[in-house]
Amino acid sequence: MTAQTPQPADRARRIREIHPRCPPRNPAELRLLLRNALDIRVPDKPIEEGSSPPMAYLSHTFFEGRRFDRARCEEPPAHSQRALARQCRAHADCVVWACRGGGKTFLGAVATMLDLVYKPGIQVRILGGSLQQSQRMQEHLRTLFERPALAELLCNDRASQSRRRIALRNGSSVEVLAASETSVRGVRVQKIRCDEVDLFDHAIWSAAQLTTRSMPCNGPWGTVVRGAVEALSTMHRPFGLMWDLTRPGRAAPVFRWGLVDVLARCPRSEACQACNLWDDCRGQAQRRIAPGHVGIADARSMKVRVNADTWASEMLCRETGRHDLVFPEFDARTHVYGEGAAPPGSDPGRPPVHWVMGIDFGFRDETVLLLARIDDADILWIEREHVARHARLDAHVAVMRQWVDELGGERSIAWVAADPSGNAASRQTGKADCDLLRTAGFRVQTQGSRIAEGIALVRARLGEDGAPPRMFIHARCTRLIECLRRYHYDAADPRSRIPAKGEHDHACDALRYLVLAHDRSTRARVGRW
Repeated sequence: MTAQTPQPADRARRIREIHPRCPPRNPAELRLLLRNALDIRVPDKPIEEGSSPPMAYLSHTFFEGRRFDRARCEEPPAHSQRALARQCRAHADCVVWACRGGGKTFLGAVATMLDLVYKPGIQVRILGGSLQQSQRMQEHLRTLFERPALAELLCNDRASQSRRRIALRNGSSVEVLAASETSVRGVRVQKIRCDEVDLFDHAIWSAAQLTTRSMPCNGPWGTVVRGAVEALSTMHRPFGLMWDLTRPGRAAPVFRWGLVDVLARCPRSEACQACNLWDDCRGQAQRRIAPGHVGIADARSMKVRVNADTWASEMLCRETGRHDLVFPEFDARTHVYGEGAAPPGSDPGRPPVHWVMGIDFGFRDETVLLLARIDDADILWIEREHVARHARLDAHVAVMRQWVDELGGERSIAWVAADPSGNAASRQTGKADCDLLRTAGFRVQTQGSRIAEGIALVRARLGEDGAPPRMFIHARCTRLIECLRRYHYDAADPRSRIPAKGEHDHACDALRYLVLAHDRSTRARVGRW
């Protein structure tokens, strides 16, 4: 026999008291409940253009992705619960990209508290980049449940409470997981909240994706609590996991806010133009209605201590940091052309002097082929790319021939710069890949060199030390653009000058062979001979 659900309390009770059977019905009531019952003030309006207010994250996760009319925030009539279940919802998963000290760990604890109180039987797990990081959210959560309005909801027996576990009398519980594949793979829960995801091992993140399941539970969110994996982190590295999770086209919504969105209110007496935060804030901290939690003096001090790159990436959340990158000079706004984009000072319409290609051989790894033209000003224009795995060389030769036919015949290609390893016999064919290209009618160049030499030549063409760029990449070469953005040195070994091997090196290698073959042959030789 199913117990009857109590009738909803009046509005005053919903927004003034924590009552497990009377959940807030919309984001406005949720914000007022947090403020009135727990003295937690969460900004609900963005300050910077393109940012998300922190309240948007809490609303998304508490109401299970349900979309509300922002102007009315009304609850459907009681007889239309089926309509509520059918209405359009955002993806259950979500990503929170926030600055350091931006409150994401605390808000993750608040979201967990709301789940435990209002969704009986829910199981939540907290997973951090390390066990210590996981326990930080748990500590925030434990502090919340020390408040009188929440303490009475906890189970009384000691077995239900521990340093890594909190359980409520309604059957809901939260537990901290160790940062290991073994601890994650045995889990079957409704919510996993992952803190500082950018520090995660990819294998642990992958294991977490198959651990959630939905649970029947009626409320203003609908008829079920949806299984979801949430990622909360600052973006430390352009080659890390958070960069992948925030890329355009991902299904999970991204909630992003930076320091300006969580700044405290600045006194009107302060002279804005004299403040070192002026370029970031532009006086918005003096005009804001709901103040944030980061003090103005603290923000000023932090900005003085770090370089501009770290400040822009880890505190403003406007771009990714470029430390540890092999090609920090690369900027899509400067180096990418075509499809409506034309970098300042470039002339994509200049006729080519000759066409060239660069190729990096692979099979399990990517084979990358680049087509480029060199104009009379010695500017290199990367026009096309071909990227494939698990394909024999004849498939790549077919692409090369197609390009050649479009350009007017074999003589249109001056040379093909190839990976020197292609001079060795291939395991697939028993013949050298470079010899097969020559047999197909291409003039092949292979240049033995140190990796650092080729990297230096590519950086020079990108415009090292403020020099004007002498290389541009067409917007259709999406894989090369991505790899130039993410090709990096080993972050764990700051002394290493050898780029990390992995998924971002093959397109950059093909470009390096191409630039090396051309610039070595045209570079002036200085000295006595």
